[in-house]
Amino acid sequence: MNRRLSLITLAMAALGQNAPLLPFADATPDTILRGQSTRVVVKGRDAASLHTLKVEPGDGVTIRAITPLSASSVSVEIAVEGDAKIGERQLMLTLAPTISRTPSVRESGLSQQPLEAFRDSIVKGNSTVMEAGSVYINSHAISITNVSVVANQNHRLIRITASDTRGDFAAQARPGIAPAAGIQLVTAPDWMVSEARCGKDVFDSPITDAVVASREGASATIVAQLSMEGLAASGPCELRVRVRDAAGNTSGWYTSRLR
Repeated sequence: MNRRLSLITLAMAALGQNAPLLPFADATPDTILRGQSTRVVVKGRDAASLHTLKVEPGDGVTIRAITPLSASSVSVEIAVEGDAKIGERQLMLTLAPTISRTPSVRESGLSQQPLEAFRDSIVKGNSTVMEAGSVYINSHAISITNVSVVANQNHRLIRITASDTRGDFAAQARPGIAPAAGIQLVTAPDWMVSEARCGKDVFDSPITDAVVASREGASATIVAQLSMEGLAASGPCELRVRVRDAAGNTSGWYTSRLR
C-alpha cells in the first residue's frame, strides 16, 4: 500500500512554501449518465481557473454553463449525448502564466492600453492546459450500497455490496477461484479502486484480494482484505471505494469511517 498526498494537500503545502497554489478540479458527483444534462459542483483553487474548465476527450460531452458558487467552487451543467462513449474523461484547466508587476513612474496622461495589449498577448500565447481532475460517463446506474468492516489485528475482513442495474457487474479473474454464478469476468486490474484518507495523507489501494462471493439479481457481494498497516495510529481515518463493471461503467465513491 503506497502513501500519497492528495491534490489539495499538495496545494496547501505549496502555499505554505510561498509557491504557486496547484490547480485542481474536484467534481461532485463525478459520475454522469449519458443521455442526460447534469449539474455538478466543482471545487478548485479559485473560480477564475475553474471558468476555463473543459472535458477531454470532448466527443459527446458539452459544458453548457459554468456558474460561480464561491471563491473556490462553481456549478457546471454538463450535457452528455445518448451515444457518448462510456468511461473516464479528464477535466482540463487553462492556466495563464504569472506576470510580476513593478511600480514605475510614467508621464501623466500616457495611455497604458498598448502595454496591457502586449501583456495580454504574452499571457494568451503562453497559457498552459493541464489535467486537473476526472469525471466518468456511464450508460446506466452502478453503485456500492454498503461496506462493513470486521477488525482483525493488522488486517480486517471487509464485505462490500455492489449493485448494477444491467446485471453485468464484473470481477477480476483469480487463478484457482471459480466466479459466482452469472458474474462476468474481466481482466482489468482496476475493477475496484480504493483509498484510505487519514488526516492529510492518502493511502492507495488498502483493499486487496477482492473476490465476488455471491450474487442475487443485480446485487453482488464482494469479500476482501483491508490492510491497516501504515495507517496513522490516531486521528480520523476514512475509507473510499468504487467499482467498475465489464462495460467500463464506474460507481461513485462510497465513503465509510474507519475510526
